[in-house]
Formats: sequence, C-alpha cells, structure tokens
Amino acid sequence: MFIPEPMREVNLFILDEDIEQVTATLLRLEILHVQEVEQEATPAQSRWAGLASTYRAQERRLRDLLNALDVPLQALPMPEELDVVGDIARVEPQLRQAEQKIQDWQRRHREQERTLERLALMIRQVRLLLPVDVPVEELTRLRFLHLTVGTIPSANLARLETALFRIPFVMIPAYEEAGRTLLFAATPKEHAPILDRALRSAFFEPITLPEDVTGPPRQALVTLEQRREAAQSALEALAQERDRLAQEWGERLLGLWNQVRTDAVLAEAIRQFPLHGRVYVIPGWVAAQELTRLTQAVQEVTGNRAVIEVLEPELTRPQVPTLLRNPRILQAFQGIVTT
Repeated sequence: MFIPEPMREVNLFILDEDIEQVTATLLRLEILHVQEVEQEATPAQSRWAGLASTYRAQERRLRDLLNALDVPLQALPMPEELDVVGDIARVEPQLRQAEQKIQDWQRRHREQERTLERLALMIRQVRLLLPVDVPVEELTRLRFLHLTVGTIPSANLARLETALFRIPFVMIPAYEEAGRTLLFAATPKEHAPILDRALRSAFFEPITLPEDVTGPPRQALVTLEQRREAAQSALEALAQERDRLAQEWGERLLGLWNQVRTDAVLAEAIRQFPLHGRVYVIPGWVAAQELTRLTQAVQEVTGNRAVIEVLEPELTRPQVPTLLRNPRILQAFQGIVTT
C-alpha cells in the first residue's frame, strides 16, 4: 500500500548574508517544498530578478556557443562554490573571449557555405549553356542591348512573343529539354523593364551569368568546378578548426553553462522569498523524518544564525502537500500514481 509521509510546515528565518548559501543548500538537499507567498515587489526582489535575467541571457549565449561547436548539453553536478552576485563578473570576460573566437569561425563558415551554394547554382546554370558555343563574357558585355538568358515553359513562347509587340525585341530559342526552352531574349536597354515584366509573367527563370568567368560554357564550367572543389576543401578545413575549438573550449563552456544556469535558479528562488529588514523568510513543507537533516544542514552553513520555526500539524493550513513512502515492492508503481 502507499503510505503518506507526515509533513511539517516550517519557516526559515535567514540573515541576508546567508541567503545564498542556504538557498544552495536547500537546492542540493531537495527535501523542502517551498511555498509561494504573494507580496509587493521590493528593491531587493528587483535586484534578484535582474541577476536572474542576466544569468538567463548568459545561459542562452553559452548554449549557442556549445551548439555551434556541436558539444552536447549535459547536466553536471551542482557547483560546489557559488557566488550569485559575483559570478556574473567572473563569467562575462570568459564568455566574451569565447564568443570572439567562435563567432569569427561561424562567420567564416557561413561565408564559405554561401560561396559553395552560389557556385553550385552557377554550375547548374552554365550547364544549360553547354549546347551554345558562345563565350560567357560576350553575353555580359553588351553596351546597347539588354540581354536575358534563361529557361521558359515551351508552351509560353508564343504568348511571350505576342506580349512584346509594342517594343523591338529578339528571341532566340536555343534548345528544348523536359518541356522548357533555353531562351535568349534581347531588347534595347530603354525597353528592359517591359521585357523583364513580360518574361516574369511567362514563368521565365533567368540564368545568372558569372561575370568573372570567361570562355565558352564548357571552359567556364571547368573553372567553376575547380572553384567548387577549393570551396569544399576550405569548408572541410573549417570543420577541423571547429573540432579544435571544441577541444579547447567545450569543457570550459559546459562548466560555465552549468554555473550560470545554477546561479539563475538560485536568483529566481531568492527573488520569491519575503524580506523583512535584513531577514529573509523561507516558508515551506518538509517530511517529518527529514526535519532534523534540514535543520542541521541550514545551521551548519549559517553558523547557527538561522531561526527555524516548526508549526504543529493542528496549526497548519488544510492544503498540505503529500509525500508517499512506499514499500520497496510497490515503488515501481509510484511513477504511475505521480503521473
């Protein structure tokens, strides 16, 4: 059978200089169910809320860096030394140093990826020009004509020609493949907007001609393939650089991430505790059999400066949390009951 554990309501009265250590101790013990108390915002609460917000921002920045290095996030043991007020200043310089190195790598990696994507697109487009033995640079250096090269659904050619009756134009279908025609369309530069609008309405897909590649399409394709191989090699070198950065920074960043995440939890918890003068009040519930361990731990970290008030059951409010202590044979079913 499931046996409810007797509970005791307690109020911990903690001096402000001890509140960080006491809160950390309570977090480690995990035996006090803290009650939420409605209260008006105070300057002290605003201060702790600000600290919590700053730590959450640092936590996000560290998580982004770890993700960039492909270092998996993993929960570490709670840090032994905690300084909720001072850890911000200690963590920030290390975080900025890591951001400078890792974000520089990210920028170079993104640029190289964009270069590779652009080269892949240019290669696909130049391949469409292979049947046309015209140097690529000749198509991009026309002084008086606006020339557009691309593919269009073959069924739209007649409609396009009809739409351009108002302007002088030249249309040269080069070849047809899979229902689309490679088309060269030209008009005097002053009529370029009309031609471009008509082409768009006919579902024309333009080919971006590379300005820094010369020669016939077959020769241009060789040049572009060589550039793509170089870009791929550069991307592989950047992947190796990321591995080196992960070895240099991964463990350190993971420790900082665990540190600021814990500091954020502590600051958020302290923000909720009522403060009267220099004394914080931590109200909560503890299992009767854990009361001694709670008292000893709190008094140890405060040097016996804490006051712990234990309320008798008949004086407590009716809303009492329930803790189940189960015989070993029934513990496998506790998760079902909890759910």
